[in-house]
Amino acid sequence: MALLSERDELILSYAQLDARLSSEQLAHKLKLRPHTIQRALKSLIERKIITPYVLINPHALGLTDYCIFFNLTGLSDNSRKKIITLCKQSPYVAYFAELAGEYQYSVSIFAKTIFTVENFLAELTKALPNNAISSTLAIRLSWQLFAHQTFGSKKQTTILKREQTTEIIELDSLDRQFLYYYSRNPSTPILKIAHHLGVTEGTLRNRFQKLQNNQVIIGLPFLVNWSAVGRLALRVLLVNRNMEARVPEELMKFVKQESCVTEVVKCLGSWDMEINFAVKSPVEASVFIQNLSSNFNNSIYSLKSATELAVHTVHQFPEYLLKVN
Repeated sequence: MALLSERDELILSYAQLDARLSSEQLAHKLKLRPHTIQRALKSLIERKIITPYVLINPHALGLTDYCIFFNLTGLSDNSRKKIITLCKQSPYVAYFAELAGEYQYSVSIFAKTIFTVENFLAELTKALPNNAISSTLAIRLSWQLFAHQTFGSKKQTTILKREQTTEIIELDSLDRQFLYYYSRNPSTPILKIAHHLGVTEGTLRNRFQKLQNNQVIIGLPFLVNWSAVGRLALRVLLVNRNMEARVPEELMKFVKQESCVTEVVKCLGSWDMEINFAVKSPVEASVFIQNLSSNFNNSIYSLKSATELAVHTVHQFPEYLLKVN
């Protein structure tokens, strides 16, 4: 387990949701020297405590985010390795995490139709013919990311949102190639990506700016390796009793006031809301879940939880979309 200094926590309190902030910008806010910030962030990345990733909005591309939580019977080391390899290499998977508890794995697939999900599940079944697979599925409608209160003593109000857009953006071949490469190499300078794609830096910067303006690229936050800093990261899937109000306003207010919450996802399908949070111990996790259950006993029909073991793929532009017209 890595220990974070007060300075590291202070820097992350401002940089967590925006890895694009320069050392100079952070230095101005934090009253620290730019080289001090640059050195600290470099160390955190090299120690794999934080990893930058591209937050892509599939809704802006006319795509649906299909989220699947699934389990395998008779899970062995060999079948686990097969699942990790398949999900990391699958042309359909945009996000992949390994879990413990109610579910063993979670994937997100950005697709125009449910048949792409069917193709992924067929891949999974073919690779593991001797294991029975049970899965549950929901569509992720909106996603809010919060700055975790472990980093900094003040209440952070900074929020990144991924939600429906008013316009569907059509991508050409260069847009797709850029999103594919950039989502896998978010720390690579635009100039180097331009050379890789065979275009000028100016051309690619214009495309990059347009993708941001059109909300295809929402931001560049840091993914925190919670286990590396002595935290447990958990997911809670809620099913509400009132189908006319899938995410009660009171529940959202409660979640936003909880300092441990990192993400809130509004869903449609087998569950209505996904709450992701990070705490110091299993006791703190139990207290949060109990408070959630007791305060909203009349609103919550069912609640399931899973502990995050590892995030292997995060918000990558799926390979199969390179060939979609």
